Amino acid sequence: MAYACVYFPEDVTLSVVNEKDPDLTIITTFELREKVEMLWKSVGKSKKAFEGVIVKVAGDEESLSMFASKAHKSLLVDLEPGSPPPDELFNFSIKGKGKAQKRASIPTKRLEESKAQDASFSPKKVKKSIQEKKTPKPAKQDKKSVSSETALETGKILLNLTKQFSFGIRRNLATSNNANGYMAYMSWCSSVLRS
Repeated sequence: MAYACVYFPEDVTLSVVNEKDPDLTIITTFELREKVEMLWKSVGKSKKAFEGVIVKVAGDEESLSMFASKAHKSLLVDLEPGSPPPDELFNFSIKGKGKAQKRASIPTKRLEESKAQDASFSPKKVKKSIQEKKTPKPAKQDKKSVSSETALETGKILLNLTKQFSFGIRRNLATSNNANGYMAYMSWCSSVLRS
């Protein structure tokens, strides 16, 4: 089934009509820029014939209805009754196929003030991945060398503590006859350092 969007100059309107409509009379052919006649019923009156020009032909009534409303808003609002169809009407196309177009984002005064305020405060937290890219990573050390270095440092610290402690114990042992306690402590210290 074919439908047509027809321009009626008497009242400067666009209407979608069916090719098989009994009130439609095709004067020449059912093609673009051809003339048709349509019987319309007025309120309280009998049907009256209006002559129109086919602006667009399609197989889908919905797309033609959308075309008619957008074309009327864009091109026909300022036309006077009886005006012939403008040439732009025959080439008019719906952008975005009827989908609502996104409007341009206009920053408000409040948004600009907020951005300025954010810039004046301390910088926001940076994601780890971005921060790692900025700071170079220290060279990785071998686990064996790290563990042996820390064990060596720990041993040195313990040895110094042992020497300090044993010096105090020797002095006490010199005054008391508890040589067995001193020897037991020294063997324990040496076993700790060996392990």
